[in-house]
Amino acid sequence: GLPFSLGAAIGAGLGGGLLAPKFGRAVLHAGVLMMAAGIAGVAWTIDAAGRALTTWDLVPAYTVAGLGMGLLITTFFSTVISAVDDEETGTAGGVLNAVQQLASSLGVALFGTLYFNSMQAGHSSVSAASSTLSFASIAVILCLPLGFLLPRFIRPDVEAH
Repeated sequence: GLPFSLGAAIGAGLGGGLLAPKFGRAVLHAGVLMMAAGIAGVAWTIDAAGRALTTWDLVPAYTVAGLGMGLLITTFFSTVISAVDDEETGTAGGVLNAVQQLASSLGVALFGTLYFNSMQAGHSSVSAASSTLSFASIAVILCLPLGFLLPRFIRPDVEAH
């Protein structure tokens, strides 16, 4: 998980601090695509390496997924916060945090269920992990159109949160 976390930290710094104020929601879309590509890369790596998989094999794909997540989250939060009135930013931030936690829990439950159902169906752990991560990558891609519902640019007086 360390490459993902480092990638997310770097992506968050780049996205919220440098890129999002200049390029707006295009950074969010780039984050979605990078995250989906990273997750697909993890699936491919697991499938290609099979039982010979090492931690080092996963570093590149996890780093890309983390970078995408960092770009996505900071841009999303900044964009949403900039779209509400100043006196509502605290409430909006709290709601965003609660929704993020709920979505994370639902994602773990959904993809955990897919993985264990695949294992019960007789698939190997490698096959189950690869197919579950492929579904996760598709789920991330399906979020891409939702970005178009957000404002194009972050209000200039709003800092990344």
